[in-house]
Amino acid sequence: MTVETVLVTGVTGFVGSHVALQLLEHGYKIRATARSQHKADAWTEKYPHSNGEIDWAIVPDLSIPGAFDGIMENIDYVVHIATPVAVGFKDNEKDMLIPAMEGVMSVMRAAAKQPSIKHVTITGSWGAIGGHRADEPGEEGRVYTPDDWNETTWKEAVNGPTGSAFVYCASKSLSEKAAWNFVETEKPKFTFTTLCAPLIYGPPVQVIDSMDTLPASCAEVWTVLSGKQQDLSHTLYPWFVDVRDLAKIHVESLTNPKARNQRYLTCGGYDSYSQIAYIAAHAYPEQAHRIAKSDNSGPPPHATLDSSKAEGDFGIKWTSLEKCITDMAGVMYAREKELQASK
Repeated sequence: MTVETVLVTGVTGFVGSHVALQLLEHGYKIRATARSQHKADAWTEKYPHSNGEIDWAIVPDLSIPGAFDGIMENIDYVVHIATPVAVGFKDNEKDMLIPAMEGVMSVMRAAAKQPSIKHVTITGSWGAIGGHRADEPGEEGRVYTPDDWNETTWKEAVNGPTGSAFVYCASKSLSEKAAWNFVETEKPKFTFTTLCAPLIYGPPVQVIDSMDTLPASCAEVWTVLSGKQQDLSHTLYPWFVDVRDLAKIHVESLTNPKARNQRYLTCGGYDSYSQIAYIAAHAYPEQAHRIAKSDNSGPPPHATLDSSKAEGDFGIKWTSLEKCITDMAGVMYAREKELQASK
């Protein structure tokens, strides 16, 4: 049986690491992009069984035209996960909007040139559906589906608050719209799927060099687990998906006929800082002294994210918040201890 190869961007990241490991478990070979040789080497050192199964391509900037030239030959599937850093950027257009757009479109254009590529899956965001809104007035009781779009324009995003979630969400919407427009107008041979995820929680399996440089959703949970977040009364985005569930859908989307040219919303449940603190303190009582006292109150009033389409097409059973946070906290506390011991 011929072994198929998947090009995956962002393998060294939070979601990408899970997707890569699940692809290897399913018997695929991987061509992985990394921004530096150091990142690729560190990941291979952490997962030596991947040596020989992953062919690394060093691409410092995915948004540069032609970034994928020469690395998509003999590829069967593409999973595009890499995205610009979500917070702290200095120039809305230069640092977020253009890199997000060009990263996605570079993938689409390069894939369309390769007749061997059967399917492309792109990691989208809840931000492309509902924007940065969470518990704003009027959102309670609203139901979002994969048919909804964040309608922020390029001009509005350029002029939006610098470095904000508003601009990040716009970048995800604008780049995803461009990808779907490409499919409609250029009619490539491959089929296409986008997966719009809310905050992504669960055990991090990527290389973690410092607890101060975690990806955004991990960092948010870590502020609660480490005790930096003492005010549990306000949860900014009260919806999540376990990274393992999201990775599973990524892998299955490549060959699931139902996923062809489909857009999915992948929300696994709803949460609050109070619930996260309560779960962690009870699962790890030795850490309870540093976690803010919690009454285990549920999420604030919020919109509903309808993930029934993903549930039906993939048969997914979402991981519970309790298991998600328990597993996540266990890995993060262990890694913190290792880093402290290595100083």
